[in-house]
Amino acid sequence: MSRKQIVLVDDDDAYLKAFVAYLQEMAETAMVDIVTFAEPHTALDYIHQNHEQISVIVTDYSMNKLDGLELIHLIEKPGRNYQIILLSGQINRTVTETARHLNIFDVIEKRTPTAEIIESVRKAHSFYENRQSRILNIEER
Repeated sequence: MSRKQIVLVDDDDAYLKAFVAYLQEMAETAMVDIVTFAEPHTALDYIHQNHEQISVIVTDYSMNKLDGLELIHLIEKPGRNYQIILLSGQINRTVTETARHLNIFDVIEKRTPTAEIIESVRKAHSFYENRQSRILNIEER
């Protein structure tokens, strides 16, 4: 069985690299790989091809070619198992309501302390694993 993946999508390369550095310890503890994309269309292709290996997708809201909500609309499918976290420089009511409608695990402002963002990623991954475990238990019956 291959390791699960946390996919990070952000067109701010400096933020992406810093976020990976902060997530590294959590990823090692949870035994997951981190896969990053600075280009949302490349991420979209990857997610479609590898959705079964992905436990969490963390995407920025504000990106040049495709915003985070558009990306989520394009990857959303019935019965998806991965959890989605949306990061935004500024959260407004429209973003929050749309996120709730799309069943997004969490919406977080980018200026939130890094430890809190990592904790949300950890919780999303744990939620994914617990859900997968329940699915396997049902299938074994």
